[in-house]
Amino acid sequence: MRPAPPATLLDLHFSLRSTRRVNNDHTIDFDGQNFEISAVLRSPPQSSAVLRKSVTLLHHPNLRFWVLEHPPKDVWPPILAAFSL
Repeated sequence: MRPAPPATLLDLHFSLRSTRRVNNDHTIDFDGQNFEISAVLRSPPQSSAVLRKSVTLLHHPNLRFWVLEHPPKDVWPPILAAFSL
């Protein structure tokens, strides 16, 4: 049996998951709205090249969602952004 995840990640365990394509203007479309994620997709900061063509979304319907680099596996990937709906 594995230990429970940190309390800060429990919300992510009980969320719905989906994949979204990153638009050319460094945004994602979700729930009828457009969200800018360009600041988290650039590396180094002066580069305008997008490193990812798609991201994973974890969401609690009508509350908020998180943008992750890739779907969670044994270890949680970095959280790129979080938005309230």
